[in-house]
Amino acid sequence: MDASHQDLFQRARRLQSELEQFANHVRNTRVGTTMQLHSRLGSLGSDVQSDARVLERKIQQIRQVDDPGAQDVNGLSGANLPFYEAIWEMAKRSRDIVDIRCKICIDPVGKPALAPGTRIMPSLGTQSSSKLRHITVDVITDGGMAWYKVSTMTNRKLIYDLAKEAVYCGDSDDDDDDPFDDETADLDIPLLKIAKDLTHAASNHRIRTKQPKVYIILPRVSEDENVQVDKLLQLCRKTGVTILCSAALSPAPSFSIGLMEAMFPRPSSFFTEVLNIDTSVLVALASDFSHTVVPRQGWGHQLVCVTEAADTLRHIVSTMGTPAEKARARVILGDEGMGDMLQRELVTELQHLSIYEVPFSLRLPIRTVDQSENNCQQPLTDASKRVLAEQLNPGRSVFTYGWTSGLTSITCNAAAVKQMATELEQEPELDDPFWPSIWAFPTSRPLVGTPKPEGIVVRPKKHIGDCQTNGCTCGLDKFYANKDAKREL
Repeated sequence: MDASHQDLFQRARRLQSELEQFANHVRNTRVGTTMQLHSRLGSLGSDVQSDARVLERKIQQIRQVDDPGAQDVNGLSGANLPFYEAIWEMAKRSRDIVDIRCKICIDPVGKPALAPGTRIMPSLGTQSSSKLRHITVDVITDGGMAWYKVSTMTNRKLIYDLAKEAVYCGDSDDDDDDPFDDETADLDIPLLKIAKDLTHAASNHRIRTKQPKVYIILPRVSEDENVQVDKLLQLCRKTGVTILCSAALSPAPSFSIGLMEAMFPRPSSFFTEVLNIDTSVLVALASDFSHTVVPRQGWGHQLVCVTEAADTLRHIVSTMGTPAEKARARVILGDEGMGDMLQRELVTELQHLSIYEVPFSLRLPIRTVDQSENNCQQPLTDASKRVLAEQLNPGRSVFTYGWTSGLTSITCNAAAVKQMATELEQEPELDDPFWPSIWAFPTSRPLVGTPKPEGIVVRPKKHIGDCQTNGCTCGLDKFYANKDAKREL
């Protein structure tokens, strides 16, 4: 049997297995959210599987041939496997992966696509009907801040490309006969074009107000072996791309559960020890929906909330909560004398109001804090104040306290977080370390609410925060009355 084919087949199977395990890790880590990375991994896995099937058929054909010399008639199959392996090895060296094999627009656009954190916008100019050019970035890591393009070009291939452009002139290192001058900027050399395209693509994006760093990975290219190859690499580096050749690449770490956690960490790994939660999470903790058939996830963090969030919860449950939801709110906030009870006693009280076992790691009551305690707002800059001013209360108070106190804020209000991220991207003087730590759940859990009296179909009014500014339904009657009055005029 052809040992080369057999070796490639085993490598393809191993790569396919690791991709499947990592895809399962991604899916289990971000349950309930839409992750484009999972679909990209599936696409890469399918390509590897196709190569494996071709290799398997080739091995079967070789076994049926009596003449050993006939084994190499059609050459070696699985030619794409080294490229797939190089992408995966780069991914295993990476941390906080955002995407794999992501299409990014090259052509200039009106303004950079705002992509805070992990929100890379691959659809910009990459639709099938779009006339804009794009490039495939093989691995996007570091929360979107680092883009890697992998190529399996060799020194021989680079020398061939130089010869085609008539800039190859042997191994001479005479500076007076340097073929690399200002005119080389328009050379049709694939590696140089990739470097330029990556730079242009990165200029179309801002990740936390900064342009992503771009890298070209060349695991089969060696520096200091050919003068012209080295000069070509330097020319590519002048475009702003960092090029890493074989000697600069460390071996990929062994595949393991711990490595997958580093490659694609769980959201909770970035949380602070104390979590600042807003009204939407308080409502979810008190809701009947949270104490029926739902998965239990205990993290054991200490919980705090600002006074405005706690007061809003009290108002909501008093207006429309069921008796059980009102009782849970009292336990969660330590109201009506419950604040003097021990933590285990409060957990026991909450246990009586839930069909699930409430973990004793739940730290009750949730401590209520003032958003300005210990002068925590003093470090706020004018830029951060402008961003916070766009938020409605109680969200503004929640995010202000979490930001200035260095705590992770937990919310179910994904729309508010998206709005805040957009505003942050408009403030270039806000450095990345000063950005707030906010996690938005993909779904929310409202209160079940008081049951409707029989025969009455009017829905109870819901009052959430400042009714005049946040769209509370209590203003609809007045709104429609004004519209009717204008129509009559």
